[in-house]
Amino acid sequence: MRSHRPTASSQSRVELDVRPSLRGAESAIVVCDAHGVVEWASAGVPSLCGRTPTDLIGRCAKALAHEAGVDIATVESVRTRLAAGETVRLELRFGLPLAKEIELCVQPVPGRFGGDCDFVAVLTDVTSREASARALAESEDRYRSLVESSPAPIVVHSDGRLRFVNPAALDLLGATTAQDLVGRAVMDFVHPDFRAVATERVRKMEETGEAVYLLEEKLLRLDGSVIDVEVAGTAIAYEGEPAIQLVGRDVTERNRSEAERRTLESRLHSARHHESLVGVAEGIAHQLAGLASAIVGTADEALSVAVEARTERALRAVRSAGLRIAALEDQLRGFAGRGRVVSRRIDLSQLVVDVSERIEAELGRQAGVSYELPGDLPRVSVDAALVRRVVLDLVRNAADALGAGPGSVRVTTRAVDAGAELLASVEPPGLLEPGRYVALEVRDTGCGMDPETRSRMLDPFFSTKSPGRGLGLSEVIGLVRAQGGGLQVQSEVGAGTIVTVLLPALPELASAGPRPRAHDHASGQS
Repeated sequence: MRSHRPTASSQSRVELDVRPSLRGAESAIVVCDAHGVVEWASAGVPSLCGRTPTDLIGRCAKALAHEAGVDIATVESVRTRLAAGETVRLELRFGLPLAKEIELCVQPVPGRFGGDCDFVAVLTDVTSREASARALAESEDRYRSLVESSPAPIVVHSDGRLRFVNPAALDLLGATTAQDLVGRAVMDFVHPDFRAVATERVRKMEETGEAVYLLEEKLLRLDGSVIDVEVAGTAIAYEGEPAIQLVGRDVTERNRSEAERRTLESRLHSARHHESLVGVAEGIAHQLAGLASAIVGTADEALSVAVEARTERALRAVRSAGLRIAALEDQLRGFAGRGRVVSRRIDLSQLVVDVSERIEAELGRQAGVSYELPGDLPRVSVDAALVRRVVLDLVRNAADALGAGPGSVRVTTRAVDAGAELLASVEPPGLLEPGRYVALEVRDTGCGMDPETRSRMLDPFFSTKSPGRGLGLSEVIGLVRAQGGGLQVQSEVGAGTIVTVLLPALPELASAGPRPRAHDHASGQS
């Protein structure tokens, strides 16, 4: 009769080979002879497969495997591999009432008497391990589903390269498919101004594992455009390797809206400041008008009865001072846009031609002047005398900006379809409506203005010139405002100044005619 216990030598060999599979889990051992008949089974068999050792001993392992649900092809494959000396692992699943997940490890061992090999089968309960694995897989599936459907852009990178991007990240970076991004260097999408900061942040997360909360930076999309984003990052394991997960949100529109809000607030403040100055100027102009009238009237009356030449000279000096006060009152009314206006339909290009000789006289022989004056512009309804005064004031300012050194001035006119974006930079703020305008532009290559000067350039009596030169741009904007127009100033230190006057175009267009001509003047040559 066969012995149902393995020899000491075979038992020790079994223990050596199967011990790594047990890992403290519930397990049992079954020993078969070279013909696959069960010779011995350990006491743990019932709890694992619902059968006692007595039920198994003497049974053929092939039949038992079939009863356990292993198909014939798998059984034959196992026999072939065992014959080749391999160790074979299978997973068995027992239904109710056991509900067990069993790992079966079968390996050949030397025969006890030097004959054919016996076989040892080790059964290990891996139900909890399988359940944990399923739970982990389900958790990973849920997490991936959440990430894929998240409206927030999410990317994962390791070793400096993108490994995963969700659909929101594709939209953020302007990509169509994940293949457009995965494998690319993550720093390719970070704006150069922020790469040093981003590199240090990644290094810190990799070394410490600490999360980085929302920080704002600029990214580059695939088309090269720049966007503002807020990014939070954390160190994770991705496919078994250390990685960094970044979650972001596009704040470009938010920042643009905030910048527009600040600009509107600044322009509202500027408008209120301008209106307050207008009120002050009107009040002073009213007082000066009365004072000038009284001085000139009294002087005229005294002159009519003056006998001595000395007295007459003094009275004429008093009268001249009264007239200067009256001129200053006129300037203040001009700044306030309340000057006397006699409008008529004019061609702005022709008006510049008419005053071109005076323009060149203002600039002198040192500066060059050029013109671009189309002859088919829409007409404007303005006071020609006041607009001539505007042109000459702007040219005079350009001449002052050039100083004694060489330079050039260019005077141009053109038609402009002004939208809200352009009009947002026009003074006075908020008064002009989008529409058709005719622009007069005076551009110089002079010294330009610094930000402080630009912030005060429209204040009355503020000037970088010597005293006594008038109201400067503040008077110009008043005269332009009186014509229903606006003024735009662009200037940087060392880059010159561009002053553009916008005047509302009349609805009908003039028929194309000969182009007005004003000769170019450079270094004293015409």
